Amino acid sequence: MPSVTLTNRQAAEYWFTPSNGDHWTCRCGKEIAQKKGTGYSNLISHLNSFKGHNDPPGQWSKVVQEEVDRVRGVREAAMGVNTSGMTLYRWLDWIVRDNLPFSFCESERTRENTKLKPIATNTLKKYMFETVEAIEKRIKEELPPRFAIVIDGWSEGTRHYYGVFAAFADKTNKQLSILLGIQTPQDETNFTAENQVEVIADVLAVYDRDLTSVMLLVADNAAVNSATANLLSVGFIGCASHRFNLGMKAILEGHETILSKVDKIMHECLTLKTVTNLPIPHL
Repeated sequence: MPSVTLTNRQAAEYWFTPSNGDHWTCRCGKEIAQKKGTGYSNLISHLNSFKGHNDPPGQWSKVVQEEVDRVRGVREAAMGVNTSGMTLYRWLDWIVRDNLPFSFCESERTRENTKLKPIATNTLKKYMFETVEAIEKRIKEELPPRFAIVIDGWSEGTRHYYGVFAAFADKTNKQLSILLGIQTPQDETNFTAENQVEVIADVLAVYDRDLTSVMLLVADNAAVNSATANLLSVGFIGCASHRFNLGMKAILEGHETILSKVDKIMHECLTLKTVTNLPIPHL
Protein backbone atom coordinates (compact mmCIF):
# COMPACT_ATOMS: atom_id res chain seq x y z
CA MET A 1 0.00 0.00 0.00
CA PRO A 2 1.47 3.39 -0.97
CA SER A 3 2.47 5.67 1.87
CA VAL A 4 0.77 8.97 2.54
CA THR A 5 2.67 12.23 2.21
CA LEU A 6 0.70 14.87 4.04
CA THR A 7 0.88 18.61 3.54
CA ASN A 8 0.84 20.75 6.68
CA ARG A 9 -2.71 21.77 5.89
CA GLN A 10 -3.87 18.15 5.57
CA ALA A 11 -2.17 17.26 8.84
CA ALA A 12 -3.78 20.23 10.60
CA GLU A 13 -7.23 19.35 9.26
CA TYR A 14 -6.82 15.73 10.37
CA TRP A 15 -5.46 16.35 13.87
CA PHE A 16 -7.04 19.69 14.84
CA THR A 17 -10.40 21.43 14.98
CA PRO A 18 -10.74 25.23 15.17
CA SER A 19 -11.77 26.41 18.64
CA ASN A 20 -11.82 29.96 20.00
CA GLY A 21 -10.42 32.66 17.71
CA ASP A 22 -6.86 31.80 16.78
CA HIS A 23 -6.76 28.57 18.77
CA TRP A 24 -6.97 24.98 17.58
CA THR A 25 -7.84 21.91 19.63
CA CYS A 26 -5.77 18.80 18.97
CA ARG A 27 -7.20 15.28 19.12
CA CYS A 28 -5.05 14.79 22.22
CA GLY A 29 -7.12 17.53 23.90
CA LYS A 30 -4.45 20.22 24.02
CA GLU A 31 -5.22 23.70 22.68
CA ILE A 32 -2.61 25.32 20.41
CA ALA A 33 -2.42 28.98 19.36
CA GLN A 34 -2.06 29.59 15.63
CA LYS A 35 -3.22 32.81 13.98
CA LYS A 36 -5.35 32.25 10.91
CA GLY A 37 -3.57 33.00 7.66
CA THR A 38 -0.10 32.44 9.13
CA GLY A 39 0.33 28.80 8.15
CA TYR A 40 0.42 25.78 10.45
CA SER A 41 3.92 25.90 11.97
CA ASN A 42 2.75 25.88 15.63
CA LEU A 43 0.40 22.98 14.99
CA ILE A 44 3.01 20.89 13.19
CA SER A 45 5.55 21.68 15.90
CA HIS A 46 3.09 20.33 18.47
CA LEU A 47 2.64 17.12 16.47
CA ASN A 48 6.37 16.59 16.10
CA SER A 49 7.20 17.23 19.76
CA PHE A 50 4.32 15.67 21.66
CA LYS A 51 4.80 11.91 22.13
CA GLY A 52 1.08 11.31 22.48
CA HIS A 53 0.81 11.44 18.69
CA ASN A 54 3.61 9.11 17.82
CA ASP A 55 6.42 6.94 19.03
CA PRO A 56 9.09 8.00 18.24
CA PRO A 57 8.37 11.73 17.74
CA GLY A 58 8.01 12.98 14.16
CA GLN A 59 6.10 9.91 12.93
CA TRP A 60 2.55 11.22 13.42
CA SER A 61 1.82 10.73 9.67
CA LYS A 62 2.08 6.97 10.32
CA VAL A 63 -1.10 7.20 12.39
CA VAL A 64 -2.86 8.82 9.44
CA GLN A 65 -1.48 6.11 7.13
CA GLU A 66 -2.88 3.39 9.35
CA GLU A 67 -6.28 5.08 9.32
CA VAL A 68 -6.18 5.41 5.53
CA ASP A 69 -5.23 1.74 5.22
CA ARG A 70 -8.04 0.73 7.56
CA VAL A 71 -10.68 2.73 5.65
CA ARG A 72 -9.38 1.54 2.29
CA GLY A 73 -9.39 -2.05 3.51
CA VAL A 74 -13.00 -1.76 4.70
CA ARG A 75 -14.04 -0.21 1.39
CA GLU A 76 -12.27 -2.83 -0.71
CA ALA A 77 -13.68 -5.63 1.41
CA ALA A 78 -17.18 -4.24 0.85
CA MET A 79 -16.47 -4.24 -2.89
CA GLY A 80 -15.14 -7.77 -2.74
CA VAL A 81 -11.64 -6.59 -3.75
CA ASN A 82 -8.53 -7.32 -1.72
CA THR A 83 -5.32 -5.30 -1.69
CA SER A 84 -3.36 -7.74 -3.87
CA GLY A 85 -6.20 -7.82 -6.40
CA MET A 86 -6.29 -4.04 -6.58
CA THR A 87 -2.51 -3.91 -7.06
CA LEU A 88 -2.74 -6.45 -9.89
CA TYR A 89 -5.54 -4.46 -11.52
CA ARG A 90 -3.47 -1.26 -11.41
CA TRP A 91 -0.50 -2.98 -13.06
CA LEU A 92 -2.70 -4.44 -15.80
CA ASP A 93 -4.51 -1.15 -16.36
CA TRP A 94 -1.23 0.79 -16.57
CA ILE A 95 0.48 -1.56 -19.01
CA VAL A 96 -2.53 -2.14 -21.27
CA ARG A 97 -3.72 1.47 -21.49
CA ASP A 98 -0.23 2.85 -22.13
CA ASN A 99 0.65 0.00 -24.52
CA LEU A 100 3.75 -0.89 -22.53
CA PRO A 101 5.80 -4.11 -22.77
CA PHE A 102 5.19 -6.75 -20.10
CA SER A 103 8.79 -6.38 -18.96
CA PHE A 104 7.99 -2.81 -17.90
CA CYS A 105 6.89 -4.07 -14.49
CA GLU A 106 10.36 -5.51 -13.80
CA SER A 107 12.29 -2.44 -14.88
CA GLU A 108 14.48 -1.10 -12.09
CA ARG A 109 13.51 2.47 -12.97
CA THR A 110 9.81 1.59 -12.94
CA ARG A 111 10.08 0.10 -9.47
CA GLU A 112 11.99 3.15 -8.24
CA ASN A 113 9.25 5.50 -9.43
CA THR A 114 6.06 3.68 -8.47
CA LYS A 115 4.46 2.89 -5.14
CA LEU A 116 2.80 -0.25 -6.52
CA LYS A 117 4.04 -3.50 -5.05
CA PRO A 118 6.52 -5.25 -7.39
CA ILE A 119 5.23 -7.95 -9.72
CA ALA A 120 7.08 -10.37 -12.01
CA THR A 121 6.50 -10.43 -15.78
CA ASN A 122 5.42 -14.08 -15.75
CA THR A 123 2.95 -13.39 -12.95
CA LEU A 124 1.52 -10.44 -14.86
CA LYS A 125 1.10 -12.54 -18.02
CA LYS A 126 -0.53 -15.34 -16.05
CA TYR A 127 -3.19 -13.07 -14.60
CA MET A 128 -3.66 -11.22 -17.87
CA PHE A 129 -4.55 -14.47 -19.64
CA GLU A 130 -6.85 -15.41 -16.77
CA THR A 131 -8.51 -11.99 -17.03
CA VAL A 132 -9.11 -12.56 -20.76
CA GLU A 133 -10.68 -15.96 -20.03
CA ALA A 134 -12.93 -14.42 -17.35
CA ILE A 135 -14.06 -11.65 -19.71
CA GLU A 136 -14.73 -14.10 -22.54
CA LYS A 137 -16.81 -16.22 -20.17
CA ARG A 138 -18.82 -13.17 -19.09
CA ILE A 139 -19.44 -12.10 -22.70
CA LYS A 140 -20.46 -15.64 -23.62
CA GLU A 141 -23.10 -15.55 -20.86
CA GLU A 142 -24.45 -12.15 -21.97
CA LEU A 143 -24.63 -12.75 -25.72
CA PRO A 144 -28.17 -13.50 -26.94
CA PRO A 145 -28.82 -16.24 -29.51
CA ARG A 146 -28.75 -13.69 -32.35
CA PHE A 147 -27.22 -10.24 -32.62
CA ALA A 148 -25.82 -7.67 -35.05
CA ILE A 149 -22.16 -7.61 -35.99
CA VAL A 150 -20.30 -4.33 -36.38
CA ILE A 151 -16.99 -4.65 -38.21
CA ASP A 152 -14.26 -2.25 -39.27
CA GLY A 153 -10.73 -2.68 -40.51
CA TRP A 154 -7.50 -0.71 -40.36
CA SER A 155 -3.81 -1.11 -41.15
CA GLU A 156 -0.80 -0.67 -38.86
CA GLY A 157 2.37 -0.78 -40.87
CA THR A 158 2.16 -3.92 -43.01
CA ARG A 159 -0.44 -5.64 -40.81
CA HIS A 160 -4.19 -5.43 -41.30
CA TYR A 161 -6.70 -5.84 -38.48
CA TYR A 162 -10.45 -6.21 -38.10
CA GLY A 163 -12.37 -5.11 -35.04
CA VAL A 164 -15.54 -7.18 -34.50
CA PHE A 165 -18.32 -5.98 -32.17
CA ALA A 166 -21.62 -7.51 -31.13
CA ALA A 167 -24.59 -5.13 -30.89
CA PHE A 168 -27.77 -6.17 -29.08
CA ALA A 169 -30.31 -5.20 -26.43
CA ASP A 170 -30.06 -6.78 -22.98
CA LYS A 171 -32.97 -8.01 -20.85
CA THR A 172 -33.77 -4.44 -19.78
CA ASN A 173 -33.75 -3.31 -23.44
CA LYS A 174 -30.51 -1.40 -22.91
CA GLN A 175 -28.51 -1.16 -26.13
CA LEU A 176 -25.05 -2.72 -25.81
CA SER A 177 -22.04 -2.82 -28.10
CA ILE A 178 -19.32 -5.25 -26.97
CA LEU A 179 -15.91 -5.77 -28.54
CA LEU A 180 -15.66 -9.48 -29.33
CA GLY A 181 -12.16 -9.45 -30.73
CA ILE A 182 -9.47 -7.94 -32.93
CA GLN A 183 -8.38 -10.34 -35.63
CA THR A 184 -5.93 -10.40 -38.54
CA PRO A 185 -7.14 -12.06 -41.76
CA GLN A 186 -5.46 -15.29 -42.80
CA ASP A 187 -4.66 -13.77 -46.20
CA GLU A 188 -3.48 -10.17 -45.78
CA THR A 189 -2.91 -9.68 -49.50
CA ASN A 190 -6.50 -10.16 -50.61
CA PHE A 191 -9.25 -8.37 -48.69
CA THR A 192 -12.34 -10.15 -49.99
CA ALA A 193 -15.79 -10.77 -48.58
CA GLU A 194 -14.84 -14.42 -48.08
CA ASN A 195 -11.88 -13.37 -45.91
CA GLN A 196 -14.11 -11.13 -43.81
CA VAL A 197 -16.59 -13.95 -43.28
CA GLU A 198 -13.70 -16.16 -42.06
CA VAL A 199 -12.61 -13.44 -39.62
CA ILE A 200 -16.14 -13.13 -38.21
CA ALA A 201 -16.47 -16.91 -37.91
CA ASP A 202 -13.12 -17.20 -36.08
CA VAL A 203 -14.09 -14.49 -33.57
CA LEU A 204 -17.54 -15.97 -32.94
CA ALA A 205 -16.04 -19.42 -32.31
CA VAL A 206 -14.33 -18.06 -29.17
CA TYR A 207 -17.81 -17.58 -27.68
CA ASP A 208 -19.25 -20.88 -28.98
CA ARG A 209 -21.23 -19.08 -31.66
CA ASP A 210 -21.32 -19.52 -35.42
CA LEU A 211 -22.45 -17.47 -38.40
CA THR A 212 -26.11 -18.37 -37.81
CA SER A 213 -25.98 -16.04 -34.79
CA VAL A 214 -25.46 -13.01 -37.07
CA MET A 215 -28.74 -11.24 -37.88
CA LEU A 216 -27.35 -7.97 -39.28
CA LEU A 217 -24.04 -6.49 -40.48
CA VAL A 218 -23.05 -2.90 -39.79
CA ALA A 219 -19.97 -1.47 -41.54
CA ASP A 220 -18.85 1.33 -43.85
CA ASN A 221 -20.14 1.48 -47.41
CA ALA A 222 -17.26 -0.31 -49.10
CA ALA A 223 -18.42 -2.83 -51.70
CA VAL A 224 -16.66 -5.66 -49.85
CA ASN A 225 -18.89 -5.10 -46.82
CA SER A 226 -22.17 -5.32 -48.71
CA ALA A 227 -20.78 -8.45 -50.40
CA THR A 228 -19.99 -9.85 -46.94
CA ALA A 229 -23.60 -9.26 -45.87
CA ASN A 230 -24.79 -11.09 -48.98
CA LEU A 231 -22.59 -14.09 -48.15
CA LEU A 232 -24.02 -14.11 -44.63
CA SER A 233 -27.55 -13.71 -46.02
CA VAL A 234 -28.27 -10.88 -43.57
CA GLY A 235 -29.28 -7.24 -43.82
CA PHE A 236 -26.63 -4.54 -44.23
CA ILE A 237 -26.50 -1.08 -42.65
CA GLY A 238 -23.82 1.21 -44.00
CA CYS A 239 -22.20 4.12 -42.20
CA ALA A 240 -24.20 7.36 -42.49
CA SER A 241 -21.06 9.46 -41.99
CA HIS A 242 -19.33 7.55 -44.76
CA ARG A 243 -22.27 8.11 -47.10
CA PHE A 244 -22.19 11.84 -46.29
CA ASN A 245 -18.44 11.89 -46.99
CA LEU A 246 -18.92 10.12 -50.32
CA GLY A 247 -21.74 12.51 -51.22
CA MET A 248 -19.63 15.59 -50.46
CA LYS A 249 -16.79 14.23 -52.56
CA ALA A 250 -19.18 13.78 -55.47
CA ILE A 251 -20.52 17.34 -55.08
CA LEU A 252 -17.04 18.88 -54.87
CA GLU A 253 -15.66 16.87 -57.78
CA GLY A 254 -14.35 19.22 -60.48
CA HIS A 255 -13.56 22.01 -58.00
CA GLU A 256 -10.12 20.70 -56.96
CA THR A 257 -8.26 23.83 -58.11
CA ILE A 258 -10.23 26.33 -56.02
CA LEU A 259 -10.34 23.96 -53.04
CA SER A 260 -6.56 23.60 -53.18
CA LYS A 261 -6.16 27.38 -53.11
CA VAL A 262 -8.54 27.74 -50.14
CA ASP A 263 -6.72 24.97 -48.29
CA LYS A 264 -3.38 26.71 -48.86
CA ILE A 265 -4.73 30.03 -47.55
CA MET A 266 -6.18 28.37 -44.46
CA HIS A 267 -2.86 26.71 -43.65
CA GLU A 268 -1.05 30.03 -43.97
CA CYS A 269 -3.55 31.60 -41.57
CA LEU A 270 -2.53 29.17 -38.85
CA THR A 271 0.53 31.24 -37.97
CA LEU A 272 0.12 34.08 -35.47
CA LYS A 273 2.05 36.51 -37.68
CA THR A 274 -0.31 35.94 -40.60
CA VAL A 275 -3.43 36.23 -38.45
CA THR A 276 -2.37 39.65 -37.10
CA ASN A 277 -2.14 40.95 -40.68
CA LEU A 278 -5.66 39.90 -41.58
CA PRO A 279 -8.26 42.64 -41.85
CA ILE A 280 -10.67 42.30 -38.92
CA PRO A 281 -14.19 43.63 -39.50
CA HIS A 282 -15.31 46.29 -37.04
CA LEU A 283 -18.11 44.82 -34.96
